[in-house]
Amino acid sequence: PAQKALDAAEGALAAVHEDAMKYVPEQYDAVKAQLNTARTAFQAEKYGDALTAVKDLPARAKELGEAAASRKKEVVAQLNTDWTSLSASVPEMVKSVEDKLGALGKMRKLPGGMDKAVVDAASGALTEAKANWDVAAQAFTAGNLEEAVSKARSVETAAKELMTTLGLTEAAPAAAPTAG
Repeated sequence: PAQKALDAAEGALAAVHEDAMKYVPEQYDAVKAQLNTARTAFQAEKYGDALTAVKDLPARAKELGEAAASRKKEVVAQLNTDWTSLSASVPEMVKSVEDKLGALGKMRKLPGGMDKAVVDAASGALTEAKANWDVAAQAFTAGNLEEAVSKARSVETAAKELMTTLGLTEAAPAAAPTAG
Protein backbone atom coordinates (compact mmCIF):
# COMPACT_ATOMS: atom_id res chain seq x y z
CA PRO A 1 0.00 0.00 0.00
CA ALA A 2 2.83 2.44 0.74
CA GLN A 3 4.32 1.92 -2.74
CA LYS A 4 0.95 2.53 -4.41
CA ALA A 5 0.37 5.67 -2.33
CA LEU A 6 3.87 6.91 -3.16
CA ASP A 7 3.32 6.24 -6.87
CA ALA A 8 -0.01 8.07 -6.79
CA ALA A 9 1.55 11.07 -5.06
CA GLU A 10 4.46 11.14 -7.52
CA GLY A 11 2.01 10.99 -10.43
CA ALA A 12 -0.10 13.78 -9.01
CA LEU A 13 2.93 15.98 -8.49
CA ALA A 14 4.37 15.16 -11.91
CA ALA A 15 1.11 16.31 -13.51
CA VAL A 16 1.52 19.85 -12.15
CA HIS A 17 5.32 19.93 -11.97
CA GLU A 18 6.14 22.30 -14.85
CA ASP A 19 3.71 25.14 -14.14
CA ALA A 20 4.11 24.76 -10.37
CA MET A 21 7.89 25.11 -10.56
CA LYS A 22 7.54 28.16 -12.77
CA TYR A 23 4.68 30.04 -11.12
CA VAL A 24 4.60 28.90 -7.46
CA PRO A 25 8.09 27.51 -6.82
CA GLU A 26 8.02 27.88 -3.02
CA GLN A 27 4.79 25.91 -2.75
CA TYR A 28 6.15 23.30 -5.16
CA ASP A 29 9.31 22.94 -3.08
CA ALA A 30 7.25 22.34 0.08
CA VAL A 31 5.18 19.60 -1.57
CA LYS A 32 8.28 18.08 -3.15
CA ALA A 33 10.00 18.04 0.26
CA GLN A 34 7.02 16.18 1.71
CA LEU A 35 7.25 13.64 -1.13
CA ASN A 36 10.98 13.24 -0.48
CA THR A 37 10.27 12.61 3.20
CA ALA A 38 7.82 9.87 2.20
CA ARG A 39 10.36 8.35 -0.20
CA THR A 40 13.08 8.37 2.45
CA ALA A 41 10.77 6.65 4.95
CA PHE A 42 9.77 4.08 2.33
CA GLN A 43 13.40 3.33 1.43
CA ALA A 44 14.14 2.87 5.14
CA GLU A 45 11.24 0.37 5.21
CA LYS A 46 9.26 2.62 7.55
CA TYR A 47 6.05 2.04 5.61
CA GLY A 48 3.75 3.54 8.22
CA ASP A 49 5.77 6.77 8.22
CA ALA A 50 5.77 6.75 4.42
CA LEU A 51 1.99 6.39 4.32
CA THR A 52 1.56 9.17 6.85
CA ALA A 53 3.86 11.49 4.88
CA VAL A 54 2.22 10.73 1.54
CA LYS A 55 -1.47 10.56 2.50
CA ASP A 56 -2.40 14.18 1.69
CA LEU A 57 0.04 14.68 -1.18
CA PRO A 58 -2.43 14.07 -4.03
CA ALA A 59 -4.75 16.74 -2.56
CA ARG A 60 -1.81 19.11 -2.03
CA ALA A 61 -0.68 18.49 -5.61
CA LYS A 62 -4.18 19.38 -6.81
CA GLU A 63 -4.10 22.62 -4.78
CA LEU A 64 -0.64 23.30 -6.16
CA GLY A 65 -1.95 22.89 -9.70
CA GLU A 66 -4.80 25.29 -8.99
CA ALA A 67 -2.44 27.87 -7.46
CA ALA A 68 -0.08 27.55 -10.44
CA ALA A 69 -2.96 27.96 -12.90
CA SER A 70 -4.19 31.05 -11.07
CA ARG A 71 -0.72 32.62 -10.96
CA LYS A 72 -0.14 31.74 -14.62
CA LYS A 73 -3.38 33.49 -15.54
CA GLU A 74 -2.21 36.63 -13.69
CA VAL A 75 1.22 36.53 -15.35
CA VAL A 76 -0.26 36.06 -18.82
CA ALA A 77 -2.68 38.94 -18.27
CA GLN A 78 0.20 41.20 -17.20
CA LEU A 79 2.32 40.09 -20.17
CA ASN A 80 -0.57 40.88 -22.53
CA THR A 81 -0.92 44.33 -20.96
CA ASP A 82 2.83 44.89 -21.26
CA TRP A 83 2.86 43.74 -24.87
CA THR A 84 -0.03 46.03 -25.76
CA SER A 85 1.79 49.01 -24.26
CA LEU A 86 5.16 48.13 -25.79
CA SER A 87 3.73 47.40 -29.22
CA ALA A 88 2.11 50.83 -29.19
CA SER A 89 5.15 52.81 -28.04
CA VAL A 90 8.29 51.02 -29.25
CA PRO A 91 7.62 51.15 -33.01
CA GLU A 92 7.03 54.90 -32.70
CA MET A 93 10.33 55.31 -30.86
CA VAL A 94 12.16 53.26 -33.47
CA LYS A 95 10.54 55.33 -36.24
CA SER A 96 11.68 58.56 -34.54
CA VAL A 97 15.25 57.27 -34.42
CA GLU A 98 15.03 56.12 -38.03
CA ASP A 99 13.70 59.51 -39.14
CA LYS A 100 16.42 61.38 -37.21
CA LEU A 101 19.15 59.17 -38.69
CA GLY A 102 17.68 59.75 -42.15
CA ALA A 103 17.76 63.51 -41.61
CA LEU A 104 21.32 63.38 -40.26
CA GLY A 105 22.39 61.32 -43.26
CA LYS A 106 21.22 64.07 -45.62
CA MET A 107 23.14 66.83 -43.85
CA ARG A 108 26.41 68.07 -45.31
CA LYS A 109 27.59 69.06 -41.85
CA LEU A 110 26.46 67.28 -38.72
CA PRO A 111 25.28 69.31 -35.71
CA GLY A 112 27.70 70.04 -32.87
CA GLY A 113 28.50 67.08 -30.66
CA MET A 114 27.61 64.68 -33.45
CA ASP A 115 30.09 63.00 -35.76
CA LYS A 116 30.02 60.26 -38.37
CA ALA A 117 31.10 57.61 -35.83
CA VAL A 118 28.12 58.43 -33.59
CA VAL A 119 25.73 58.29 -36.53
CA ASP A 120 27.23 55.01 -37.78
CA ALA A 121 27.04 53.44 -34.30
CA ALA A 122 23.44 54.59 -33.95
CA SER A 123 22.60 53.16 -37.37
CA GLY A 124 24.06 49.80 -36.37
CA ALA A 125 22.19 49.84 -33.07
CA LEU A 126 18.98 50.73 -34.90
CA THR A 127 19.42 47.79 -37.28
CA GLU A 128 19.90 45.47 -34.31
CA ALA A 129 16.89 46.93 -32.49
CA LYS A 130 14.68 46.44 -35.55
CA ALA A 131 15.85 42.81 -35.87
CA ASN A 132 15.08 42.26 -32.19
CA TRP A 133 11.65 43.80 -32.65
CA ASP A 134 10.99 41.32 -35.45
CA VAL A 135 11.98 38.49 -33.07
CA ALA A 136 9.63 39.93 -30.43
CA ALA A 137 6.75 40.13 -32.92
CA GLN A 138 7.38 36.56 -34.08
CA ALA A 139 7.45 35.34 -30.48
CA PHE A 140 4.15 37.11 -29.84
CA THR A 141 2.59 35.57 -32.94
CA ALA A 142 3.82 32.15 -31.81
CA GLY A 143 2.20 32.68 -28.40
CA ASN A 144 5.45 33.05 -26.47
CA LEU A 145 4.50 36.13 -24.48
CA GLU A 146 7.45 36.00 -22.10
CA GLU A 147 10.00 36.07 -24.92
CA ALA A 148 7.99 38.69 -26.82
CA VAL A 149 7.82 41.07 -23.86
CA SER A 150 11.44 40.45 -22.89
CA LYS A 151 12.68 41.22 -26.41
CA ALA A 152 10.34 44.20 -26.70
CA ARG A 153 11.71 45.62 -23.45
CA SER A 154 15.27 45.26 -24.73
CA VAL A 155 14.28 47.09 -27.91
CA GLU A 156 12.59 49.78 -25.83
CA THR A 157 15.79 50.25 -23.81
CA ALA A 158 17.90 50.41 -26.98
CA ALA A 159 15.50 52.88 -28.60
CA LYS A 160 15.56 55.13 -25.53
CA GLU A 161 19.36 55.09 -25.51
CA LEU A 162 19.41 55.94 -29.22
CA MET A 163 16.93 58.75 -28.71
CA THR A 164 19.14 60.18 -25.98
CA THR A 165 22.25 59.85 -28.16
CA LEU A 166 20.52 61.61 -31.03
CA GLY A 167 19.02 64.35 -28.88
CA LEU A 168 15.43 63.20 -29.27
CA THR A 169 12.82 63.25 -26.54
CA GLU A 170 10.16 60.63 -26.08
CA ALA A 171 7.02 61.61 -27.92
CA ALA A 172 4.44 63.23 -25.72
CA PRO A 173 0.78 62.59 -26.51
CA ALA A 174 -0.41 64.89 -29.26
CA ALA A 175 -2.20 67.93 -27.92
CA ALA A 176 -5.70 68.56 -29.09
CA PRO A 177 -5.89 71.49 -31.48
CA THR A 178 -7.25 74.63 -29.89
CA ALA A 179 -9.93 76.70 -31.53
CA GLY A 180 -8.80 80.21 -32.21
